[in-house]
Amino acid sequence: MAEQGAGYLGHVNCKMKTRNVPLRLWVSCCKWAFAIKAFTSSKSCALKEVVLGCTLYFSSLTKFDFSEPVWYFDAEDFPEPKRHIGHWLGEATHTGQDMCYYISSIFRGTHG
Repeated sequence: MAEQGAGYLGHVNCKMKTRNVPLRLWVSCCKWAFAIKAFTSSKSCALKEVVLGCTLYFSSLTKFDFSEPVWYFDAEDFPEPKRHIGHWLGEATHTGQDMCYYISSIFRGTHG
């Protein structure tokens, strides 16, 4: 079991290096990697499906890759909305409605 965890941490390390992710975001990258593991593990999915009685929906984790550049709109720009560039950090669980994500707006300099 510990070997599997070490393997996922290696994946996190590789992802952070290839995407040039700042070290301060390592926790977000770990959450993203383990969320994907939780949904793709056959034992984990089968158990959740039995307990919850439905097939789990995880396409929100497949729309973007960790730290992928994305456009977003800031609510503070009202009434003239402006697009800003940010980096996708993962699904925002227990916050807002469906399809809410964490986005880093300050990453590799200031964007906007």
